[in-house]
Amino acid sequence: MANCEFPQLLDLGLLSFTDKSLTIFHDAFTLWNLIGWAFPGLPRKIHFIGIHLTLFSWVVLGYFYGLGYCILTDIHYSVKYCMGQTHLPPSYIQLRIQDIFGVLPNLEITNAIVGTLFVMLLLASEFLYWKNK
Repeated sequence: MANCEFPQLLDLGLLSFTDKSLTIFHDAFTLWNLIGWAFPGLPRKIHFIGIHLTLFSWVVLGYFYGLGYCILTDIHYSVKYCMGQTHLPPSYIQLRIQDIFGVLPNLEITNAIVGTLFVMLLLASEFLYWKNK
């Protein structure tokens, strides 16, 4: 592709490997954001960092790129674009639901559910982190 942001991956034939690796990491990071707060000790501290990195991306970087901007999704979608996948939904969660279940959920509903869950998980993480400090 002429406008591929990662021509070195294209030249090396690493796009598929990179896409699969990003999918595994992105899914694992998302799952960790959902459940990491429930594990005491070091895992909870790691979750605290991860949930705040997500907050930073969604809000601080989102100030410049649009609220809810995810740098990981941006990088991942750039790789997918290099692979010729150009009609991707705006939300990574939408993409994964479509990949797994074959249906594309409504963006507004997806964002509302993800945003609500995120606030609840952020509050749980904050409460548990500072309670055990």
